[in-house]
Amino acid sequence: MLVVFTTLIVFSISVQSRDFKMPYTAKGIATLGADGVEQGKHGDCWFEASLAEIARLPHGQQKIANMITYADDHSYIVHFPDNASVYKITLADIKACSLCNRALWASIIECAMLKRFHENTGNVSNNEIGAMGSGLQSLTGNQIERKILNTMSEDELSSFIYEAVHSENPILATTQINVPLPLVSNHVYSITDIDLTHRIVVLRNPWGVNPGVDREPKTSIRVN
Repeated sequence: MLVVFTTLIVFSISVQSRDFKMPYTAKGIATLGADGVEQGKHGDCWFEASLAEIARLPHGQQKIANMITYADDHSYIVHFPDNASVYKITLADIKACSLCNRALWASIIECAMLKRFHENTGNVSNNEIGAMGSGLQSLTGNQIERKILNTMSEDELSSFIYEAVHSENPILATTQINVPLPLVSNHVYSITDIDLTHRIVVLRNPWGVNPGVDREPKTSIRVN
């Protein structure tokens, strides 16, 4: 079974006070984009897939840049759009978490997530989105919509994915158990493209690789 999540609206760009020191710009985030995100030992595919998907989109790159500010002691402060709390992150915090992201901004935000969700389970109290939708919600501040594959027709699902991809709304897919390789069971992917003619979607694995995939790019797979 496949479950698909997307935000219902294109998220807005928050405006930070001029008193904040902004270490990142949207252009800087775009240098690596989604490739700056690589899941490590933590079982947080629900968050890393969300972060990679948002980092892939131009307005998402601005959102990420706005989330991170400098503190007076040269640490970082992370502001999640859906939460009024702030999370202070030091380089020592990042090292202690043993993160594998290629970009420092990705490690700063992932480290803040681990501080916010101590059990790395997201917002499990929200039965509508659960942990799987928490990543998108915490990074955008927007309402999340969930679609379950066996509750809709193929045409309905294809249309839903196409509209999200082409309106540049972040969209994810999560698998359940016993899926064939190169898919991974109980895992979350970002959806980066769809070919309606051939009924193929392109998924990006937050691991940075896919089991059994030797061709480039190894981060992405095409599935029916």
